[in-house]
Amino acid sequence: MAALAIATFILIFVSNSFATTDFDYVLTLPENVQTCFDNSANLAQVDHKLAKDACIRAYFSQILEPSIRDEDYLFFKTEFEDTRYGFHGPPTGFRRRIDIRTLSRQDRKAVFDVFQALYENGVLGRFGRVHSQQITRKHKGRAFLPWHRVFLAAFEEEMRKIDPDVSLPYWDYTMDYYIPSPATSVVRSSCFFGNGVGLISSGPFAGWSGGYNIEIQRDLAKPNGQCTPRLIDKADIKGVMDFRQYQFRQNQQQSNCNIDPETDYPNVNLAQDNNTGHARDDPMQAFEHLRNIDGMWNNWTTDFYSYEPQPQCPDCGNSTYLYCDKCIDSIRFPSGVCVSKQISDCKERGRRSAPNLTPLHHKACHGKFVIVGMQGDGRDRHNTDAENWKILSAFIGTP
Repeated sequence: MAALAIATFILIFVSNSFATTDFDYVLTLPENVQTCFDNSANLAQVDHKLAKDACIRAYFSQILEPSIRDEDYLFFKTEFEDTRYGFHGPPTGFRRRIDIRTLSRQDRKAVFDVFQALYENGVLGRFGRVHSQQITRKHKGRAFLPWHRVFLAAFEEEMRKIDPDVSLPYWDYTMDYYIPSPATSVVRSSCFFGNGVGLISSGPFAGWSGGYNIEIQRDLAKPNGQCTPRLIDKADIKGVMDFRQYQFRQNQQQSNCNIDPETDYPNVNLAQDNNTGHARDDPMQAFEHLRNIDGMWNNWTTDFYSYEPQPQCPDCGNSTYLYCDKCIDSIRFPSGVCVSKQISDCKERGRRSAPNLTPLHHKACHGKFVIVGMQGDGRDRHNTDAENWKILSAFIGTP
């Protein structure tokens, strides 16, 4: 949500001037921003507009630490610190998380109804504001996984206080990778998350604002001449799982690994720019009764929650919105892979449809600025399905 706040300021100030029928406002850029502009102008290999955007974004990310209200901290203290959340089993009991596309329509509605209730009572905004605070203490470093494990479990607890039968669903986006145009996945329909481009105007979150009263919006598969990051696919996951020396918790606890994930914690500061707050015994922001290492306890996955396995062929979780494709990547996955259906497959009544994505001309990267993430494969929303299918086929070896 902080990113939305920063993006809004960029839209206002990027041209140095903001005008309406009532007033003119001229912004004088700080010297360090102008210096950043000048430096980027001398770099022939980058897109100058994107570089300027980055200069302004970096500036506002430094000065715009959105304030969190005292009531927010009081809420987290009362709900979690005073109750010693994490030191005993969850008050609402154990829960299992399932891919959202395998939920029945009734169960999915129950989840969205809970989100609506949390939005209206302000709890969703409180979690959003806490997540946007002190970003460097819980992102891009060792504390990322343990902090977010506690954060999600705490949010799920608030969900279940409203409806004890719901759990926080997960979204397995590897199943969207195999669609020619992943931005047209059914999760972008009004049956699930709503439209993926512009202000949210369809689905259960239509018209919502974030924790800082800024309307939420999305900009998926944005081309603008960039190599947009690609989704992780099943081959990526398989590659990690096959690399057994660095397997996850169960393998770490085997004697040949000699690792106890509950107690072993890196001593070296691996955080970007050596940011503080990621050490083993540093307190968790908003959950100060817990240390970072406490987020690695086994009890989170034995007493609090677990995950249903990913939908698998041939039934793909008996989902209306998934199907088994035995032709895609058949060498690595001879039993087939579960693939998401698309926006047009959302047929439920009573919900507005997400706007169609109009295919335009493809723009190649040509060495311009690349967003950090999985290397992009060039499938953006300006391509036709046929163009995107050609790109996908080249990656997975499908004729």
